[in-house]
Amino acid sequence: MSARPGAVTADLPDVNARTNPFPVVQHHLDQAHWLSLYAVPVPNHPEAAWLTGDGRDYFGIDGGYGLDVASRLHGFDACLMPPRTGGPRVRQTVGKAMGTLSGCFLFGPEDLAWAPGCEPPIRMYDPWRSQAFAMVDVEVRFGDGADGFRGYGVGRTWPVSTGGRPVVLAGGVGDVIEGRGKLRGLEGTFVLNGELHDLGFEGSLTCRMVDPEGRLAARGESPDSIQAPGVSSRSTFVVMRGEKRGPEVRTEYGPPPGPGLVSLITPAQMRAVDLRTFAPAREGVCSRMETGQVAAELMANVSLDILAPPGTAERPNTFTTHNRYRFHAEEGLHDEVDEVEAEVPLGRSFGLRFPSLPSQPAMRYGGVGPVVVGRGRLAGAVGLIGVNSAIGVAPHALSMLNVLQIVDPDGRFRVGGRSRAHDP
Repeated sequence: MSARPGAVTADLPDVNARTNPFPVVQHHLDQAHWLSLYAVPVPNHPEAAWLTGDGRDYFGIDGGYGLDVASRLHGFDACLMPPRTGGPRVRQTVGKAMGTLSGCFLFGPEDLAWAPGCEPPIRMYDPWRSQAFAMVDVEVRFGDGADGFRGYGVGRTWPVSTGGRPVVLAGGVGDVIEGRGKLRGLEGTFVLNGELHDLGFEGSLTCRMVDPEGRLAARGESPDSIQAPGVSSRSTFVVMRGEKRGPEVRTEYGPPPGPGLVSLITPAQMRAVDLRTFAPAREGVCSRMETGQVAAELMANVSLDILAPPGTAERPNTFTTHNRYRFHAEEGLHDEVDEVEAEVPLGRSFGLRFPSLPSQPAMRYGGVGPVVVGRGRLAGAVGLIGVNSAIGVAPHALSMLNVLQIVDPDGRFRVGGRSRAHDP
């Protein structure tokens, strides 16, 4: 690659090279378990949710400077169904409560830095503009609290309007600082995407735990997905598992997006998944994933400093990406293309090492950002994309989980459930 304005002048690594065989790297990346959860604000907590009293908004007229999050965590199953007319359709179930999420979302400046253990400079909440926030003192507990973790992360709000009403979408990326019980000693990344409202945070929470011993693998039969009474989401969440079709699929460098950055053009296929998380009393928290048909094609354009040292818990690397998802249509119906494009401006990555492959570079990462355009039956779609994944470098293997959130109060893209708009 010849040098040009904004190009990296050092020799760029060949991300498609073979440090180790592609199937071996893919196997090591896949030695992880995702926990798929849905956060619902705890009843009677709203009066204590908004943090105020800094002297500028003592009575919380403007919402305060942060949110004291207290949510129940439910098992969450959002399985994309085979292609049909009418666009993507999801069988979505918010199951019984199995844990809790707590912590503080503290609003900060635009250049909010990653700083575990520290609170950001205070900024007042403004529901009409996009704002950065730190996720401080995050605690996730399952069952009686024996299993869980504490973490830290950063996030952002994206106010939107849908159906004539304002909605404050919110997402974040975090690192598991310390695990307990079955999660003790495991590395992990957590990603949330949902919305902020007067009750607190509500939405999807995925936790990807590096789990070579299979501690979180479900040993018995998965319980049936049963909708928890009185709990339903006004968003549809499309959960997809991403991977390359095979080692012959190459990742290419695109035009440099800025000084010191490179652009990686990465194609992938996205499969439907039935991902169930549950916490039986004897077994503790566990999950099982069944991968289904290829449901969409992804073309990702990732911008990053590929020559930077691996990210750490104290200082992760940053990246951004532009993702285009093109959903497969029912056979014989090619008159309309259903696709969405999403920007991920908030991305953080952490170095990942495999003890049995010490020379193999890899990383785990999370990111979140807004849907920017929809086409076909997804025209006008409003929502967020959350990515919680891992990749190998040389060879460039992928082990991805993407959660596409579409604000959908009428349940247009859901089957077998009732939206909040239909509740009595």
